[in-house]
Amino acid sequence: MFKQQSVFKLISLYLFFIFIACKSDKQDTSKPFINIVNPNSSELLYVYTDEEFFTALYFKDNKELSQYRLLVKSDFKIPIQPDENNSPAKAFSVVYVKNIKGKEAKDNVLVKVNKYSMSGNYSLTVDCVDVSGNQAEPVNVTFSVKNKIDSVSPNILIITPAENTYFTRDTTIKLSVLFEDFRSDNNKGFVYDFTVKIIKMSNEEEVFTFSQIINKKSPQSYIQNLPVISEAGLYRIEITSRDDFNNLSKITRVFHIL
Repeated sequence: MFKQQSVFKLISLYLFFIFIACKSDKQDTSKPFINIVNPNSSELLYVYTDEEFFTALYFKDNKELSQYRLLVKSDFKIPIQPDENNSPAKAFSVVYVKNIKGKEAKDNVLVKVNKYSMSGNYSLTVDCVDVSGNQAEPVNVTFSVKNKIDSVSPNILIITPAENTYFTRDTTIKLSVLFEDFRSDNNKGFVYDFTVKIIKMSNEEEVFTFSQIINKKSPQSYIQNLPVISEAGLYRIEITSRDDFNNLSKITRVFHIL
């Protein structure tokens, strides 16, 4: 009986140590935590080109942190890619990687906005990984850049058709537009692109859309015969244009189809 109890105790002790060993070797699956303290996500930060701002970052993990990455990229819906032979403008971007240690870490990164960065919104994203390879959920904030070289939006002049012109159905309508752009110092800039839309105003339906990249020095003209419209009603022409620093302009023109 005593021998059986001893064997039982030895087996229990053996299983206990196996359980402890397995528990200590249990795989770490907890993701690190990231907080962007500055810039504050609740307020849009405005930065001028050729200036800089600090980011304050906080990281936490249940075991051990390993590395983080900070990315800055543009939020432009249509990426601008100006010809470097014509324009110095470019989308501002940053890639910064740093090793960190411990269960908690704080860090500050100085972000310098390039002199020739395009105006518009940019996203600052931070991600992180711990020593077990667990990746944190990326955290991002948005900030806005305004270029000092060119903060002036392009000028759009619709030459034809005139405002409130009446056309009969199936008439060819000639669209003639002049685009001009100037830098902040009044020197000529570059017209990058434009978009033309025709919208039926009774239901805001787009009946025609056309976009074109120009990327040439101001002034630039555009002439095109619009698609024939066979349905009577009130229509609106919407034209938007951007310069090479992503400054945006918009103009509208109303016409009638009888």
